[in-house]
Amino acid sequence: MKRILLASLLVIMIGFSVMPGVTGATFADSSTYIVVFGENQDPEAAARGLQRQYGVGLGSVYRYALKGAVIHASSQQVAEVEQDDRVLLVEPNQVYSINDQILPTGVHRIFTDGNLNLSIDESDDFRVDADVAVLDTGIDFDHPDLNLVMAVDCTWLGPKEGTCDGTRDDGHGHGTHVAGTIGALDNDFGVVGIAPGVRLWAVKVLTNYGTGTTAQIVAGIDFVTEYASEIEVANMSLGGVGESEAMDLAIAGAVETGITFVLSAGNRGMDVDSYHPAGAPGAITVSALADFDSLPGGVGSPTCGHDSEVDDTLADFSNYGVGVSIAAPGVCIRSTYRDGLYAWMSGTSMAAPHVSGAAAILASTGEYTPAEIKSKLGETGNEGYTGDEDRDGEKEPLLDLSRVGIFAPVMVLSDSPIDLEANGYTVSGYQHTDLSWTGTNPDLDTVIYRDGEYIDSVAGGVTFEFPYTDEVGLRGAGMHFYWACQTDIQTICSNVVVVTY
Repeated sequence: MKRILLASLLVIMIGFSVMPGVTGATFADSSTYIVVFGENQDPEAAARGLQRQYGVGLGSVYRYALKGAVIHASSQQVAEVEQDDRVLLVEPNQVYSINDQILPTGVHRIFTDGNLNLSIDESDDFRVDADVAVLDTGIDFDHPDLNLVMAVDCTWLGPKEGTCDGTRDDGHGHGTHVAGTIGALDNDFGVVGIAPGVRLWAVKVLTNYGTGTTAQIVAGIDFVTEYASEIEVANMSLGGVGESEAMDLAIAGAVETGITFVLSAGNRGMDVDSYHPAGAPGAITVSALADFDSLPGGVGSPTCGHDSEVDDTLADFSNYGVGVSIAAPGVCIRSTYRDGLYAWMSGTSMAAPHVSGAAAILASTGEYTPAEIKSKLGETGNEGYTGDEDRDGEKEPLLDLSRVGIFAPVMVLSDSPIDLEANGYTVSGYQHTDLSWTGTNPDLDTVIYRDGEYIDSVAGGVTFEFPYTDEVGLRGAGMHFYWACQTDIQTICSNVVVVTY
């Protein structure tokens, strides 16, 4: 762990600042494009330069995963921008969608419950010490089976498209389902994830209709990259048939910072060469296995609406090809769902989070780079299923977590002695939060986090009158995630408290 803080075509863009005083092309007579600048450029200065020189409308600026911006321009303006020496490429803002069919045998099929290192025993006493970002439709804010520690909304349109700001709940269910497969709590109800209790970051890049633009998705990747010191793994179960070099560059930039990216292969029954972002270099692309009885052998009968599928074979809808890294269960998977519910779903969207959970287990040790995690998952996979070599001549390894000497995550106690309480309110329209806590060690400093970022440290042994007040500095309505931690031999963090204004 880096720091305990706890189809058509839809492309989402990542943006972090909305340029004030936008002039130039109007939204009525222009389209939206992604501009990628050369590595030697200051993206803010280059974006403003395009605005002044060509009169384009400016949206958000990308700074972390890649250097780029969102522009609103006519075809004539685009032709001029493409010739600018500061510009590496310009591409249209496309649309991607979720890879969703229908709905877990997966945990048992890849031998997760047999790995004693994970302590899966229907008791939420230990949790995997890692942070995983889910770039999807969001995650149910108050699902009792998930350890959600941060949420951000990147699905803005208009001038703010390509910006991640504020929060919106998962009104679709797809992202919550993905999150549960990754890390649902090991307790006495619901389901259990591959990396039980892992800290989840909800990065909403798809709307409640399951679609998003290039600008929105890249915005999410950029947000995750900004928090690369905390986030070890990112899951993107989405795709489309159009290419986006900007998205490829953003994923590559995120991987360079140490984040392992896991992508679903897609559900078109086609070569991933013609699908996107599946097969992106540096990322792990996952195809879907049809498994109905959680056992090898090929004798299970369909347990949901996929009667045409044959047990222990590559799902007929799954994309394939040399761009696929590994296979995982993806048919009739039971997991968490919106509004505190559970559901069965199928698709490579359901296969990818199995691999993200496995990647989080490896990443929690701090011993592996993204490339090493990708290699290790492939090396430890098995061939206990019937391949579909007729499609691509290849048989991807099937995810296998049985090697206890390798899949031995760092675990943290879930029952923290630190109990945090928070109350949010506004003063003259500005957000304030009163925090109080018990159970801390007076010999240690207490570190306070808001939305994944350090905001203050209270020295051990210092007496002050509760509550501690965080003057957030933001105006109007909003939502924030708070927690407090102390570090001695190991880091112990409080419960996560969600505050609304």
